[in-house]
Parts: sequence; structure tokens; C-alpha cells
Amino acid sequence: MNNKKLYNPTTIKEINKLINSFNEGITLNLNGSIPEYKKGFYCSITNNIYNKVTLKEINKLIITAQNLQNKTGIKHYIGSWYSTKTNKWYIDISRRFYKKSIAIKEAIKFNQEAIFNLSNFESIYIKKVI
Repeated sequence: MNNKKLYNPTTIKEINKLINSFNEGITLNLNGSIPEYKKGFYCSITNNIYNKVTLKEINKLIITAQNLQNKTGIKHYIGSWYSTKTNKWYIDISRRFYKKSIAIKEAIKFNQEAIFNLSNFESIYIKKVI
């Protein structure tokens, strides 16, 4: 598999545009579409912090997520949000979990601050639940 050409430039540019348009946060399928789930919890499994979102970094994250997805059979996503506190972008590979307890365990395992509840679109901060 030639990882450098896994995604076409149009897809990468569209993902970049969506990330920059939704700085309060967005989760995307690896093809750039927005998942339409109404239930479950997203949890990041990486900790990627950037000063600026670049096409190269997005491509690298998608390739990594695709490789993980192929290896595990578990669907992976690209999630992002911008912190006005730090003036940094947080763009991670994430997974969706059906059970809150499992999402919390994974968040602890991957040293995450929060999980995201799809039923009410709110973050659940790990320090408050453990």
C-alpha cells in the first residue's frame, strides 16, 4: 500500500475546509463526510496539537486512521477543535463507543480530558466522573 497517495488532494482540501469552518469542533469520516450518529460517545485515541492545520498533517492523520481501521476492523474518525485558550488546534483520531463506561475507560487509557456525548452534543470531562 502506498500511503503517500491514499487520499486524493480534493478530499484533503475538503477536510481542511471543514475543520477550519467548525473551529468549535467537528468529527469526520475518513472520506470527509460528517457522520450522522445520534447515540454513542466519541473518544480520541491520539493527542495531536498544532499551531496551524496543514494539508500534510491531515493527510498523515487520515493514513494513520485508515491503517488502524484496516488492522483492527474498528471504524476510526478525524475529530478536531480549536482552543481559544491556547490558540492551538487539536486534531485527533477518534473512535465511537456505544457505552459511556467504555468510552471513559478508553479516555483514561489514552490520557484524554473528555469524551463527547452524541445524544446531547456535550463534552463529559473525565476528572468530573472518576
